[in-house]
Amino acid sequence: MGMWAMGVVAGLVSLVGLILASRAHDRMFEIFGLLVFLCGVAVIFALIREATKPERLRGETERGA
Repeated sequence: MGMWAMGVVAGLVSLVGLILASRAHDRMFEIFGLLVFLCGVAVIFALIREATKPERLRGETERGA
């Protein structure tokens, strides 16, 4: 369940970054918002990679059998 919660938080942080970038009045806040968005997306991809590792999937199927 922890990975799900972290994914939701990363998605919300990414959304806030996009909102911040879209409403920025100067270049610094626009770049900061885009960096926040990219970091959130990177965390989501890392969570997907971690959840779909062959070792992790193999371990879950062996425990369930």
